[in-house]
Amino acid sequence: MPKSRGRRPQRGGKKPIRRSPRPLRSSDLLIRDARRITGLADPLQAEAWASDWLGRTWLNAPMGEREAEHSLYMEVCGRACTTPSPHGLAAVAALTRVAPVGDTKMLAGTVDILAETQPLPPWHTAAGPGWTATAAWRAADVWDSERVLLIEYDGPHPHTLMAATRPDLDIFSNNEAERTIRPVKVQQRGSGGCWRTLTGLAEFALVQSYLSTAAKWGIGKLDALRGLFNGGTWLPPGLEPAG
Repeated sequence: MPKSRGRRPQRGGKKPIRRSPRPLRSSDLLIRDARRITGLADPLQAEAWASDWLGRTWLNAPMGEREAEHSLYMEVCGRACTTPSPHGLAAVAALTRVAPVGDTKMLAGTVDILAETQPLPPWHTAAGPGWTATAAWRAADVWDSERVLLIEYDGPHPHTLMAATRPDLDIFSNNEAERTIRPVKVQQRGSGGCWRTLTGLAEFALVQSYLSTAAKWGIGKLDALRGLFNGGTWLPPGLEPAG
């Protein structure tokens, strides 16, 4: 006897497979959190929000990751375009204000696309508050080996702007010992405070000693390493540089 089409399936049949939901990525959480800046009127608050998320991205990035920030920009732009929303546009616009030059074009293009269907946040079109620079000074970031310029501004929200200067300039500090151990401290910070093996520590010290000596003779680190790997190992011609 044929089964009736309206008969319920018998018990014991195959149960549907339940798949666990996809874990939220940083870009998903960022766009969701951007609801907090859609109604702001101060551009500085939007930039502070974006800078905070960039800090979280680098903090959660695996050791050795060099493109964490660029990857975040790519994911946010992709998700914002897939599901356009006012907070998605606000997220991309805020990142545009703090992104490096290499990523600004992609982010700005995404803002233009989303702005055709979504409203821009008030802070995006707000007039500048008229900040005035009141002081400026140079400094050296001992941990990251960066030369920076600090500028103080007054206005409705007094703040200090820090910008990296040309990397080819001499370090502002004249402490040679400090400049020599700086790469060691940077590596120590990235390695969790210590090296895993004595062999790794010895090899690191050997390479840093070689590069430090080459630098004192006016040989760039990249040139010294290129010659080392190409069979043209550089050796100091004397005990110390002239002068």
